[in-house]
Amino acid sequence: MLHCARQVRGGDSSRILICLLALWMMLGAGQAWSASDPVGKAESLKGNVAVDREGASGPAAVNDPVYLRDTWKTQAESGAELVFLDDSRIQMGPMASLEITEYLYKPEEKTREGLISMMSGKVRFVVQDLQDYKQKRMRVQTQTAVVGTRGTAFIVWVVSPEITRVLGVSNDIDFCNARIPGACVTVSPNMTSEVRVSLPPTLPVVAPPEVIKEITRGVERTADTPTPPAPPPPPPSTPPEVSQTYDPTVSISK
Repeated sequence: MLHCARQVRGGDSSRILICLLALWMMLGAGQAWSASDPVGKAESLKGNVAVDREGASGPAAVNDPVYLRDTWKTQAESGAELVFLDDSRIQMGPMASLEITEYLYKPEEKTREGLISMMSGKVRFVVQDLQDYKQKRMRVQTQTAVVGTRGTAFIVWVVSPEITRVLGVSNDIDFCNARIPGACVTVSPNMTSEVRVSLPPTLPVVAPPEVIKEITRGVERTADTPTPPAPPPPPPSTPPEVSQTYDPTVSISK
């Protein structure tokens, strides 16, 4: 850079241009490095798992880093468990596909935000409840729905591009139609709900054992699998409970 400064003082326009280009490349490289810091890693894999990164696709391996904008895919009889910097986890079942769309973790500022875009399959989410954090929301978005949480476990199943189902495992989640502002319900543990393209979420209901078995198939986790519920109570006469926390369809602030 000292050499460049001398060229600038000397007035050699061609050398000045070269120096400025070199400086721009150095600054750009520094920005690219910071943007490519891993946000997690692949803790365990089963069968055939691939990752798409910056236009290239290849097989994944245990302990591979997870980066923003990665798309992770599992094949039949396959699965993957990814762990993030805040110790939140996602467990992918067979034939699942998702993108790490947004993730921000700044423990010194007590901030954690994230957005996972799911395209297909089943995924179990275990989101750390960072009690003293001023911002800690995580969202999952599919073609039809958005799930919002600040810390809990739940399962999202993209049944088809038109249908998304959820199962609450621990604590509550906000479940919304991605295309209808304010169309949200609160799904509690052992309860399930469904969103279709042009309809609000269905009334959350207690999931019978056979439904829990169907939804958890492929993403079983004995430590936090819901216990089979008692027979469901009679349907309430009131409309579905609407979330009073926040609307997860609203974009994460930068």
